[in-house]
Amino acid sequence: MNPVTDIDWRKLWIERDVMRKEPDNVGYWNERAREFSNYHKPDSVSRYAEVFMEYLRLLPGESVFDMGCGNGGLAVPLARAGHPVFACDFSPKMLEVMTGYCAETAITGVLTRQLSWTDDWEACGITEKSVDVAIASRSIIVRDLWLAFERLNRVARRKVAATLATDLGPRATHSLGDTVEGISFLPDYIYGLNILFAMGYHPELRYINSLKKEDDNTLRPIKWAFISWDV
Repeated sequence: MNPVTDIDWRKLWIERDVMRKEPDNVGYWNERAREFSNYHKPDSVSRYAEVFMEYLRLLPGESVFDMGCGNGGLAVPLARAGHPVFACDFSPKMLEVMTGYCAETAITGVLTRQLSWTDDWEACGITEKSVDVAIASRSIIVRDLWLAFERLNRVARRKVAATLATDLGPRATHSLGDTVEGISFLPDYIYGLNILFAMGYHPELRYINSLKKEDDNTLRPIKWAFISWDV
């Protein structure tokens, strides 16, 4: 048995996702939209966003589809850097906060759509090969990771990039790795890399060190896996 090619990583992801805590709904993220504005400022760029943009290596003027954009932590600095951004999120309040940022700073390069991973992207104007680069930053909370990658691949003309967890998150426990015999824990990015390999891609892996705000307002160091591939 080949430990990589003979494992159905898509099936394992789906089986594990069924065991996870249900994802937070639109109402939850609407409530958090204003809180996020306290540390995603329109006149500053987070260290996470700086490193993400550095790794992304966009060409001058390239357009970007930002799926799960939140309140614009990446979309705003990307637009400020001269990239037309199609910013999409299922939370209308997050989009409202970002639109306010753009108005305050006279940024005109961001086009927004209220959109989820399961919506009809075509109906919202997200058509095949409609942007140069597609990104999903800390936003792939889906039942079928393979399908999510396929949808990003279809939109992008040149490149796709996503960040996935390297450790536990609010929807994960160590026991979720037991679906692979002999391995007590597998982080999300291991599934992502192997799914992309099975799809015929050769993804590049790098890491972003960041901080996560806990319920008690303390900050915990967290590492994100930045995965990119040419389409």
